[in-house]
Amino acid sequence: MSIMMTTLIKHHPKLRDCFQDIYPKHLKHKYTQFAGLKTTQYPLGLIDCNENKTQEMIHLMKTMSNSFFSKRDGDIVEPMFFGGDRLTDERVNGAQYAMKNGDSPTERLEGFISKIEDFHRLMNFIEAIHKLT
Repeated sequence: MSIMMTTLIKHHPKLRDCFQDIYPKHLKHKYTQFAGLKTTQYPLGLIDCNENKTQEMIHLMKTMSNSFFSKRDGDIVEPMFFGGDRLTDERVNGAQYAMKNGDSPTERLEGFISKIEDFHRLMNFIEAIHKLT
């Protein structure tokens, strides 16, 4: 609702004159200080894994969680995005479901947030346009 109101106030001259001084342009939250910062990327290396096999996907996720998660008292401090296509998303969810009886959040693979990246679909779309033209 606040985004709609901000946009309305910003684009309507009479509302802008009345409310621009009292209505906030940006609502603060716990990650406000990080907004606009360039993302730092780190190469993680290659891990030989067949994502079609649940056991290998579980091994990959455990290796990543042991190497890259920040932990405090055995709990994961901040989760990590795990990106891929829709099939990879399904495999990550399947591995988490298979390990949901684990004793700790790390064993249950709870620190991963599966994120669908539509790179493949975009490339297929561009390839189709190229073939048509």
